Amino acid sequence: MRISRFESLALPLATLVSGVALAQFGGFAPEDLYVGVGDNPHEVTAGDIDHDGDVDIVCCSAQSGTVHVLWNIDNIVFMVDDLDYPVGTLPKSLTMADFDRDGDLDVAIAKWAINGTVIILLNAGDGTFAIDADYTVGERPRDIEAADLNGDCAIDLAVTNQFDDSVSILLNDGDGTFSSGPLIDTGDRPSFLAVGDLNRDASIDLIVSNEGATDDVRVYFNDGSGGFALAQVCPLPDGEPEDLAIADLDGDCDLDCAVAAYPFGVYVLVNDGTGYMAEIHGPYITDSLPSGVQSADMDLDGDPDLVISGNGTETVSVLLNDGHGEFTVWGQVTVTGEPRSLVIADMDADWDMDVVCANSGEDPAEDSVSILLNRSRQLCPADLDGDGDVDTTDLLELLANWGACP
Repeated sequence: MRISRFESLALPLATLVSGVALAQFGGFAPEDLYVGVGDNPHEVTAGDIDHDGDVDIVCCSAQSGTVHVLWNIDNIVFMVDDLDYPVGTLPKSLTMADFDRDGDLDVAIAKWAINGTVIILLNAGDGTFAIDADYTVGERPRDIEAADLNGDCAIDLAVTNQFDDSVSILLNDGDGTFSSGPLIDTGDRPSFLAVGDLNRDASIDLIVSNEGATDDVRVYFNDGSGGFALAQVCPLPDGEPEDLAIADLDGDCDLDCAVAAYPFGVYVLVNDGTGYMAEIHGPYITDSLPSGVQSADMDLDGDPDLVISGNGTETVSVLLNDGHGEFTVWGQVTVTGEPRSLVIADMDADWDMDVVCANSGEDPAEDSVSILLNRSRQLCPADLDGDGDVDTTDLLELLANWGACP
């Protein structure tokens, strides 16, 4: 396939092969705003649900009890589907994975009700969904994550139960149906969780933030079969721990954890290589009052940066990584409404990472989804593989696509 973006390549050949690092963060294009996504959009996720090569958006709206799809049309504009999916009381969190192993992305939603449940939407293969089943979890389930927790190559679910002080595990039977797994005790009012192999034993561990009286983050090691044991309690110096993002933030090949600590800032828990968080760095202060955090390489330098959504503000902030796990606040952008959550993905297929926010506010017009397109690629159009350098790999890709654009 010919790639039309090569038409705008204006750098000379000497620059293409020089290997000079040209990456820097270019900020965001003006906000693209989409409404008609229900009352009080609360969480958003992204993935190619219709197999057309574009990244689509799925959003759950708490007050209307609905799930909405925004179709990506040729990486340029999005269309809000007229069809919504009524899923019941207070859907506040969702995650996307192939639960029934048929090759397309399904959706799991945690509903923040007193008698909490998780509902599964199975993809028909074309991006439309059928409501499959409800599974009972604990009281007021707040966050849900998907991963293979017991090593059977099927995607399971972990759910925080805020009023039960627990995490429910739902084990996938292999066909997209689930059975109850172990119930994990947590600290006071668990809010968010993150999943990843923290101790490098090839099984998926858990990190849970507790925003109640304990104000801590807890690490749970997986025994390899989906059983979890408390490994560490990490109190924060200040703030209520909310959202979590796991990534190798300091470049030492193990997974660290960024914590949004409302309202003070963002802390980084540094993994010592064995899964234990040996140091706490921060807080990194932003003008946004941090409640949501995600990690991705925003400035194309090869290091994971942090993007923060603000609870009580209408802002999204970016913290740039120096390559060693220390962060500098780049600045912030304003969105329409209060960003309840965010997800990072390449929405316009230009090989840099964009930001999608679910927003809500007192004004119904603020119930929306914002798309913030990253402009970093525009600063260095010759870095075709997005590794932060212009080198022979980029030249070879240019030559492989030489010719008339379609």
